[in-house]
Amino acid sequence: MDAVEPPDPAALDDATRELVALTGFRNGGEPLAIIEVLAHRPEMVGPFLQWSAALAGAGALGVRRHEIAALRASWHHGSDYEWGNHARYALDAGVSESELDAIGRPDGATTFTDEGDRLVIELVDQMIEGGEATARERVRDLLGDAALVDLVWTVGQYVGLSLVADTLALPIGDLRRAPPHPDH
Repeated sequence: MDAVEPPDPAALDDATRELVALTGFRNGGEPLAIIEVLAHRPEMVGPFLQWSAALAGAGALGVRRHEIAALRASWHHGSDYEWGNHARYALDAGVSESELDAIGRPDGATTFTDEGDRLVIELVDQMIEGGEATARERVRDLLGDAALVDLVWTVGQYVGLSLVADTLALPIGDLRRAPPHPDH
């Protein structure tokens, strides 16, 4: 399937064009393809970016654990687009190369020494694989209600974005690293 192309920037209103351009600040100046395509619906760009910034910011889950959750969710869905973008962000947030590699393995949680990081991966796995989310209460006890809410919404966000990126065949571009693909 051919990728859905973004609208011509010249056809966008100034505010939308500026918002799309802002997404390049962490991407070497190149706007994020997923936001460029979202500009087909200009009224959604600002609210979506505001929501995403609030979720990814230094909330109760923290940026590092947010990136771990985003990567694990995108790994489960085999999303090259989301993995490629978030691998860079995770390294910037303090995730090591070996931890990044571990996030892309079925036994990934075992590599992490921090109990909170392990629980994040465990709950992401349980949410995506279905069944009872037995790690939920342990995440809640260790990290608190606000972090649990952040985590659950983060997983939902990146499952959804993985589906969007893959369904619209968004270009992968110059990924920081090739994503692993789940063996399950």
